[in-house]
Amino acid sequence: MAAKTNHMLSAAIDFGTTFSGYAFSSLNDFQSSPDKVSSMTWTAGSGCLQSLKTSTCVLFSPDKKFYDFGFQAEDKYSELVLEEKEKGWYLFRRFKMELYNAKVTKSVISMYALFLLFRFCKVTTDMTLKSVDGKTLPALDVFSAAIGYMKDHLLQKCSTQGLDLLPHDIQWVLTVPAIWDDTAKSFMRKAAEQLQAGILAETLHLALEPEAAALYCKNIHVNMSVDDGRKTLETFKPWTKYMVLDAGGGTVDITVHQVQDGGTLKEVCAASGGDWGGTKVDAQFEKLLRNAFGQDIFEKFRRDNVDDFLETFRNFEVKKRTLSQRQDEHITFSIPASLLDIHENLEQSRSASDFIAANSEHIFLKKNKFRISAQYAESLFKSSTDGIVKHLKTLIKDPLVADISSIIMVGGYSECSFLQKRVIGAFPNIRVIVPSEPGLAVLKGAVISGHTPSAITHRVCRYTYGLEGNGPFKEGVHDEERKYVNAKGTLKCKGIFCTQVNIGDVIRVGHKGERLLFSVKEETSTKIYIQSCISTQKNPMYSEHAGCKMNGSFSVEMSDITKGFDRGVYVQMIFGGTEIKVEATDKNTGAKYSYTVDF
Repeated sequence: MAAKTNHMLSAAIDFGTTFSGYAFSSLNDFQSSPDKVSSMTWTAGSGCLQSLKTSTCVLFSPDKKFYDFGFQAEDKYSELVLEEKEKGWYLFRRFKMELYNAKVTKSVISMYALFLLFRFCKVTTDMTLKSVDGKTLPALDVFSAAIGYMKDHLLQKCSTQGLDLLPHDIQWVLTVPAIWDDTAKSFMRKAAEQLQAGILAETLHLALEPEAAALYCKNIHVNMSVDDGRKTLETFKPWTKYMVLDAGGGTVDITVHQVQDGGTLKEVCAASGGDWGGTKVDAQFEKLLRNAFGQDIFEKFRRDNVDDFLETFRNFEVKKRTLSQRQDEHITFSIPASLLDIHENLEQSRSASDFIAANSEHIFLKKNKFRISAQYAESLFKSSTDGIVKHLKTLIKDPLVADISSIIMVGGYSECSFLQKRVIGAFPNIRVIVPSEPGLAVLKGAVISGHTPSAITHRVCRYTYGLEGNGPFKEGVHDEERKYVNAKGTLKCKGIFCTQVNIGDVIRVGHKGERLLFSVKEETSTKIYIQSCISTQKNPMYSEHAGCKMNGSFSVEMSDITKGFDRGVYVQMIFGGTEIKVEATDKNTGAKYSYTVDF
């Protein structure tokens, strides 16, 4: 596979809900072996946990300055709690989901483009995040600090390998869920570009997570989780279709691709998914502990013994990925002494014992060991796996998807045997594939996408996009209340939705909408302001119709006023990439301007 960029290095940052990491490869390494990607091994606590990703956790000092990231941030905060010095510090954990949850509704996106539920984000650059003890800081600062830390850590590792790089030598890739709205993607770009992270705009590419995973799988030999155990994969033969199930800590992203002649990929239907990731299982496990030991007891443990609380869930994360469905076994967890001490000393322990007694067939507590049956362990996954399987079954009913040959499971949560077996059991006639490192598939695939940005050739529009314009008023067609006379004395209609692409359209990457002329409003105007619109309808007439919303804006400088009203720009939106671009051409000079819409 030939590289399509001129950068010396492709460097990717996978910013996850639970874990984050980075990886990179040089242009020379990619050309000789596309799957040769360097990554980092992180160590937590006393060294008992080593991981190819670190915890998505950011620590700020009392003066609101960034202090540390990842496992080190968790460990430092734990030390502060032990020394009773944590007051004033800001610890943020698992905050990425705030960009998914900040919506008017939390409806799951359906794959049927005409029936997509419209989810407008309330993600803004001035939104705040809550620390573990309820204090707030600007979300942009927190995200930017995390991205900046991983960027600097990556550059330092490159330096130790003898790679002295200039800013434009690196193609940076930042992963984002495919089901995120434009506002959340725009927020991530701003976080990466602001001073604390310091990634140059022209060197930054956003990669959709399941697409990145697909590129990774195309470039490796995959061990298939079916009974024949073959190591070669026919999933990527031309004209075959496959589904990528990207199960992460927070969201589950699902895309369907068809392989084109030449090996490029075409999206078959709009990306879909929901918040069924591994943190749902963590929440069920925490609920179990709260019931077993008592709400007040567990809350005191969580508040006063942060180090033990974090260690408990680090251990559960390891267990979660290796649990099996054998019904004749029990799963054992070590309970921290601090939790047992609180449990023994508070009166509420009787209620905890009642809960364990009522579930004695499945739950056991002896000394510092907490044991649950495999059957009960499976119930912790039920809410998550039910949501995933139900959605997959809905997708398979679509004629465009029904003929897929394979389901490729990637993401850290896909390492869990419970989830694997649920998917395999639900679709016995479809080949289910789990790569050898599903948790790194997105990260390593993002590195590959930095070298081959044109690997995805077609995508499906999740919404109708357009520009708000004012056109000639048409009697009997336009609403009378929209009629007005402009400064030139022309009868116009305001607030027209000028469609660029429609929901459900399959468009080639780089597709340009119709060129539309926007003129100055006054003879002395020095700017033309243009609004972008979004809708769940096809070809809406007005930008204020039900299901429509203004979702972005940009302005074009028109500082030369010598031509008065005879000034304007031809504008068209550019689609198919992970972000929407705009091109404006001055009608008099032919000068071109490019914009990324500010959502």
